[in-house]
Amino acid sequence: MEPSTEKRNEMPSWMDNKFIEEAFLKAGNEVDSDTARIEYACKYGGGLMSETFRLRAKLRGQSAGEPSLVVKSALRSEGAMKDLGSSDVFSRERAVYCDVLPALAAEGGSGGGAWAAVAPACYGSGAPPGPDYLLLDDLSAAGFWEPQAAPLDRAQCAAALAAAARLHAGSVPQLPRPPLDGPLFRQSLTFADENAAAVGGLVQSSLLRMGEVLAEYPWFHPYDQRFQKLARELYPRAARAVKECSGGLRVLLHGDLKRNNIMFRTAAGELQVRLYDFQCAHVGCPAEDVVYLLYSSASLEVLQHHVDELVAGYHASLQAALRALGLHQAADDFPLHQLTSDMERMAPVKLFCTFQSMPLLISQHCIDFDPNVALADNDDGNVKRFIRQCITNPTFLCTVQYLIPVFEERGWI
Repeated sequence: MEPSTEKRNEMPSWMDNKFIEEAFLKAGNEVDSDTARIEYACKYGGGLMSETFRLRAKLRGQSAGEPSLVVKSALRSEGAMKDLGSSDVFSRERAVYCDVLPALAAEGGSGGGAWAAVAPACYGSGAPPGPDYLLLDDLSAAGFWEPQAAPLDRAQCAAALAAAARLHAGSVPQLPRPPLDGPLFRQSLTFADENAAAVGGLVQSSLLRMGEVLAEYPWFHPYDQRFQKLARELYPRAARAVKECSGGLRVLLHGDLKRNNIMFRTAAGELQVRLYDFQCAHVGCPAEDVVYLLYSSASLEVLQHHVDELVAGYHASLQAALRALGLHQAADDFPLHQLTSDMERMAPVKLFCTFQSMPLLISQHCIDFDPNVALADNDDGNVKRFIRQCITNPTFLCTVQYLIPVFEERGWI
């Protein structure tokens, strides 16, 4: 059971004056810790597997200037996905920020402007037996913004996929060496063998509940029985697709590439992107990230008219980044038809994203209580209320009313 709101609003005791002063020094600022303010950086405190805080403090000896930092830490409470802690998600993300991304920047130095940063800067980290945390650049202070109107439009999808392409290409030279060659990145967190029972059970339960809500709409009636069958089969099918998609290229995947893990800003007429939340990062087939973004976060207009264009744009960005690194053979071995073929094999993941991620992402700004509470609570009525609020969002209903017949025509449901 999730602790009370009062408990959740208590800031971690280890974020004391000494920690704050040292944190800002690592980022190049000397602050007066007595002026520091700590607050949750996002609604409900962060994601389902971590908490995220924003630190602000005035510069020492100056009347103006108040730098800020983001501190991401391991969950102190139960949370919706606390059971996944055995997968050591924080170690995975720490390795990405502290080892992989700095190496990517070093590897890509000769690539020129194509190697713009893809993630916030990391100034330091902590690990057990002390507090488990990451100290990150506050992107909002640099003018980046989270997409408030779900879902993403064509320009936002294109920019996010281009950033993913740079991440993917930059990781290729690192695959034969630590940490990417080790067990930490060997499996998808969502589809890991050790999490199959827990996550698979949640998926089946949520799809059955979704079917109960959608059954109230006449257009859904022809699909009712198939949806019940899909609820039993979807997670094993998606897990198998992820594990068996070998393709012609292996890369470091973000693993959870969706709208609430992306920030944007416009600079010099260009839409710039930063990706964050790498707790699900793993080595796999590039098609997985492309599918995740499009079928969790893209607008109905994008899904109806621009998928092929966006996939081709991602592939062109990936090819350019690989060749900028001198990886011409890797580029030659991964033509566009290989990507589209891999995406076809990822069809169960498209369904997984559509029915598991999209409802929450579209509805998260209008849900009137903490998703962590709803998903961790054993109160059946509370869970039903949460699911109904997600599914009855008009934007989601319009999208699935379009997609379900498309999925049926392709033989996926």
